[in-house]
Amino acid sequence: MFKIQNLSKSYSLAINQGIKTSCELKPESELDQIKTVENISFEIKRGEILGVLGENGSGKSTLLKMLAGLLEPTSGTISLNKSEIGGPSTKLVAGHENIKLIHQSYNLFPNISLEENIKYHLRFYNEEYQNSRTAYLLELCHLEDIKHKLPRQASGGEQQRTAIACAISTPTDVLLLDEPFSNLDVFNSEILKNQIVKVVKKEKLYAVFVTHDAHDALSVSDKLAVIKDGKIISIQTPIDSYQKPENEYVAGITGLCNILKVRELNTFLNIQTENIKKKKCIIRPENIYINNEGSAAIIKKCSFRGDRFLLEVLAGKISLILFSQQAFMPDSEIFIAIEKEKIWFL
Repeated sequence: MFKIQNLSKSYSLAINQGIKTSCELKPESELDQIKTVENISFEIKRGEILGVLGENGSGKSTLLKMLAGLLEPTSGTISLNKSEIGGPSTKLVAGHENIKLIHQSYNLFPNISLEENIKYHLRFYNEEYQNSRTAYLLELCHLEDIKHKLPRQASGGEQQRTAIACAISTPTDVLLLDEPFSNLDVFNSEILKNQIVKVVKKEKLYAVFVTHDAHDALSVSDKLAVIKDGKIISIQTPIDSYQKPENEYVAGITGLCNILKVRELNTFLNIQTENIKKKKCIIRPENIYINNEGSAAIIKKCSFRGDRFLLEVLAGKISLILFSQQAFMPDSEIFIAIEKEKIWFL
C-alpha cells in the first residue's frame, strides 16, 4: 500500500522593509504561513492509478515532489508498504530508490539511442540481465521498432515512453508522472495513455499522475482526486466524478455542465422535482436532447466541435448548453428535453 496521511506543506511569508517574500522556514507564530498543500490523505493499491486533477497553482507539483521524497513536508507522513518514507532532511541524497518521478522534460541522454538510454540504467547488472530486461522493456513500452533512434529523432510520445522504460528498468514500486500528456498531440497522447495503463498493471506499480486536463484524468485514472487551493476536495471513481460530482467545482473541472437552481427545472423545463430537497442540480450537455415535445428554446450560438455541434440556448430565462449532430442558425427556435434520471442534485 502507498499511503499518504495528513500531508501538508507550508512556507513562511517574511516581511522585510515592506517587501513580502516566500521562504521555507519552520512554522513560527509571528510569521504568516502560506499553505501550498494542506492536510492531504489518500491510499493506493498495487496496480492502481490515481489521477490528480487541478488548475495551475493548485498544489499538484508540490504534492508530487513530496511523494517523490524531493521536498520536505511540513507535516504528515508518506509510507510505502508500511515503511515510512523520510524527506530530504533524512537522507544524504534526496529521493527514494523505488519511487520514480517522470518529468515533462524526459531527461534522456541526447547522443545515444533509445535502447542505450534504457540499458544505461541497468549498467550495474550483468550483461545477460541487461539484454533481457532491456528487450522486455522495449516490448512493454512499444519501442522495439524505434529502439535505434536518437531521442531527437523520436516523437514526444516515444521519448516519454522511453523515459518510463528507463524509470522502471530497476526495481520500482511507485511511478509518479508530472503532466505526462501535456506536450503531446492527440495521436501520441492516446498511445501513451494505453502504454501507461499497460505498464502499471503489468508491473503492479502504484501510480500517481497530475494533470490539468479533465479528459486525460478521466480516461486513465482508476481513482480521481480533485485538488483546489492545496486541498483535495474529492476522491471518486472517474465515472462518479463526472456523473455524480460531490460539488460544483468538481462538476466544472471535469467537463462541460449546466448548473441550475432546482426550482428552474419546474419553472422553465417542466420537470417536476417536488420531493427533492437540494437547491442546485447539474445537467451535462449530452443529457439534453432536441425533442419536438419538449420545452421551447432559442439558439444563441452554434459552435462546431468536430464530431458534433455545441449549442448555447435560452430556455425561458435560463441559459443551457447541449450537443447536436446538426447546425442551427442563431435566433432559430428548437424544442429540448432532459433525461430526468441523469440529473444530479447537489
